[in-house]
Amino acid sequence: MCPPPDAMKALLLFPFLAVVAFADAPQKVPLTRYIQLWSDSPFTRKPAPEQIVESTPLDDYALGGVSPVDGGYFVILLNRKKPDERIIVQPGQPSEFRVLEVRHGGEGPLSTTVLVSSGGKSKLLGFDEKLLALKSAPTGKPQGKSGQPVPPAQGVPVPQAPAQVQQGAATATPQQPNHPRPRVIPPPQR
Repeated sequence: MCPPPDAMKALLLFPFLAVVAFADAPQKVPLTRYIQLWSDSPFTRKPAPEQIVESTPLDDYALGGVSPVDGGYFVILLNRKKPDERIIVQPGQPSEFRVLEVRHGGEGPLSTTVLVSSGGKSKLLGFDEKLLALKSAPTGKPQGKSGQPVPPAQGVPVPQAPAQVQQGAATATPQQPNHPRPRVIPPPQR
């Protein structure tokens, strides 16, 4: 025979009531528990001191070219501040720079990097496309060392514009250049 449902509920609740009866009263949480939230907030925390990064002489250089040769790599370094200055590092030649490792990138030749050391410090150098761009040739008259235009030499003929056909003073027309006619090959006849 089964006990009545009210008696069943009482049997199930009895262990829980015993735990509650012997439990201590709740304690007030000390305020020091939340002090970490007040002091370590990103709004009240002082910023961390900036790390001082030592500059090396390698910071001024970029990679200009890499080529494998017997015994290592032939490397050209370009100075960022003085783009005309190039340093060539060859295996077996004395230099203040030394090639430690060459890493070939998978995205093409410009993704290649070189680990270079100088003065006990090393840095990974890559190509700088700004330094690799070709400079356009200067336009205008040639200049001497002082920046002044070079005058034509005495007795040297100066090239002139093509001669104009004169058919009278009022009807002067420039000579038209001869353009080649397009070559047309007729189709074969059957």
